[in-house]
Amino acid sequence: MEVTTPTPPTPHLQARTRIITQTITRPFTTITALVTLGGDSPELTTNNPPPSPTPPPPPPAPTNQQLAPAAPPSALTPSQLGAVLGSVLGLATLILLICCILSLQRRKRRLERQQNDRYYYYDDGDEDEDEEMRERGRWHSRSGRGSWTTVPPPVRFPPTPRYTTYSQTRERQIGGVGRYP
Repeated sequence: MEVTTPTPPTPHLQARTRIITQTITRPFTTITALVTLGGDSPELTTNNPPPSPTPPPPPPAPTNQQLAPAAPPSALTPSQLGAVLGSVLGLATLILLICCILSLQRRKRRLERQQNDRYYYYDDGDEDEDEEMRERGRWHSRSGRGSWTTVPPPVRFPPTPRYTTYSQTRERQIGGVGRYP
């Protein structure tokens, strides 16, 4: 024997209809969007809009023209920013140019000094030349009055040969090593 129990009928759920309203308000326009969630409702038709659960927002008060969101008052406009950056870049270029000119002048003076210091000056006491040497500042004091000298250039030695002489012969010079063809 078999016992069967009747299965209860499945309850049928009614689909509820929900209407969601979204309103976006801007200074010159207002956008309203209606979204219907759920099944078809006989009361919703294109001729019959759904009743609004909340009253529509009041129209915005007239304000000054505002084309785009304004930047904070402490921010610089693009033209001001360009002027500041251009000034900083110009100043940096000017400083770099001055440094280059000064370094070239220093090099030129140093070369002149080196060329003049190669000569050996000896004075037998003529005071006009003493004053001239003092004004130039290219003299070194020696003991005794009237004799001034500059440091002579360092002694130059003749260059050493780079390569030793090698005479090529037909006989082998080093055992086991062939001659160069």
